[in-house]
Amino acid sequence: MTEFKGRIKENDIDAVRERNNLVDVVSEYVTLKKKGKLFWGLCPYHQEKTPSFKVDAASQLFHCFGCGEGGNVFNFVMKVEHLEFPEAVEFLAARAGYQLEYEAGKSRELSKRERLYEANSQAMLFYQHILLKTAEGEPGRTYLKKRGLGADIVKGYGIGLAPQAWSSLGNHLAQRKFSKEELVEAGLIIKSAKGHYDRFRSRLIFPIADTRGRTIAFGGRVLDSGQPKYMNSPETPTYHKSSTLYGLHLAKNDITKEGSVVVVEGYTDVLALAQAGVPNVVATLGTAFTGEHVELLKRFANRAILVFDADAAGTKAAESASAYMSEFRPPKMKALRDFEGRSAESGIDVRVVVLPDNLDPADYIANHSIDSFRELLDDAEPFYDFYLTRELEKYTISETQEKEKAALAGLKFIATLDPITHEEYIGKIAQRLGLDARVLAVRFRSLLGKSAPRRGTAFKTALDPQEKTERTFLHLIMKYPRLRGSLLADIGGDYFVSPAHAKLLVVLKGMGAGKFDTKTLDDLDNSLKAKATEVYLTEAEYEEENLAKYFEDISLSLKDFYYKRQISKLKRELESPTARRDQMRYDALFGELIELEAKRRDLR
Repeated sequence: MTEFKGRIKENDIDAVRERNNLVDVVSEYVTLKKKGKLFWGLCPYHQEKTPSFKVDAASQLFHCFGCGEGGNVFNFVMKVEHLEFPEAVEFLAARAGYQLEYEAGKSRELSKRERLYEANSQAMLFYQHILLKTAEGEPGRTYLKKRGLGADIVKGYGIGLAPQAWSSLGNHLAQRKFSKEELVEAGLIIKSAKGHYDRFRSRLIFPIADTRGRTIAFGGRVLDSGQPKYMNSPETPTYHKSSTLYGLHLAKNDITKEGSVVVVEGYTDVLALAQAGVPNVVATLGTAFTGEHVELLKRFANRAILVFDADAAGTKAAESASAYMSEFRPPKMKALRDFEGRSAESGIDVRVVVLPDNLDPADYIANHSIDSFRELLDDAEPFYDFYLTRELEKYTISETQEKEKAALAGLKFIATLDPITHEEYIGKIAQRLGLDARVLAVRFRSLLGKSAPRRGTAFKTALDPQEKTERTFLHLIMKYPRLRGSLLADIGGDYFVSPAHAKLLVVLKGMGAGKFDTKTLDDLDNSLKAKATEVYLTEAEYEEENLAKYFEDISLSLKDFYYKRQISKLKRELESPTARRDQMRYDALFGELIELEAKRRDLR
């Protein structure tokens, strides 16, 4: 049976909006600093080194002048949490402790995503019951006890056990009105030529959650010698492993407090560290540490410490670096800038710890004190120093040709880094290989010129005077409704070269003397919404007491640009062969030209 919810009442939407201050909501994801009347921070939607994300507490609007995203509190949550509008309202209602009401007769079917979340949640409860309450769960309980994991940590992370039978979970969820198609899409069961069967069987189950704590996938570990040892859910509409980290929903508050996050590989490593007193720990899910992970973690941390065991450290580091570089190789994006960041302002500082004796974190904690582990974290090496060392160690540098190959490999690697670090890393390569840094610098410049793309800062193209005037004009009539008045009757969309600006003018004309605020955005499409917040939050250089004179000057400039464009157009037409052959047409155009030039003179 399909579940239904009614349409959220309009009054409730307004109440939720009022109870969720945009500055407070954004601050849960972004570190904001107040500058004047606005709050600034690093954009949560794209990589940047210099803050270009603005929040206006007065209007309850935000805009990023780097990527162009903008809107109100609902738009912010929709984008950052990947939600539809009704889900964003429900998310913020829960945050504010507000009880929503739904209109009868205007029901909407539970979204596909909500059904997947619910199916996964029910599956988690089923697996937990099998582990903790049944005889079939005894091998799982024994395994966890041998690993030193107590009941609190097992329950806290929702650990469970998948039964041996082929369709236990599928049958259980079918009784709860989930269709086979839904369960296949959730990754819980598999369709074969002979029918459907459970994906996970006879495995210890580790639920994987999103940052809101909703179960979105599972990892399963065999308890015997079966293969594969670990199995994860497939990618689904709610689960993307390259942008998900195990345990983040439980660790995020501690990560924020510590300012750092410990990144490991295994589920049991997370459990062991959390139980031992390192709660700011997460794990990757069968992938290298990527740019998407950086984007996710920089909401909460200034530093990420990758913990490798010695045997696989070089391989793991190479995978992390190559995965990141393949995704962000210049000139496509600002390659690796956040990844190699040296401070909180530049994104996130990534460091590496290599555990001795080929121990994984869980084994290390079992054999050493937590204080010794914390000392390793304190001494963590900057990621690219670590990676560069492993790169150079591939070569036998006592041999001249090998030393040259090592130098070239090192230079090619640092070519992907921020230019400000080039001199420092050239010096490190020279020191480790016993070469002259000046000679290496010359070779490096030659390499950049011939083969490696230069990586520079991406500057936004400056607005031309016409577009700047349009934006300032719109900013003023958005912020000060009293300025609209009769002047708007004289100025139409053809005064604007930007189609988005022209559309925005139509919206503002329709508002009359109404106030432009966060609620106004609800009726705009996404592109116009972003343009509106950009215009509203653009800082214009004027003083309130001189507003009327400033607005008059801007309006005259806008008209002047319009007349100049029209005059240029008429002159081009007058010079065309068609106009020269038609005397009446020529005279009419010439008359229009004289009239426009007179109007332009009158502006002065």
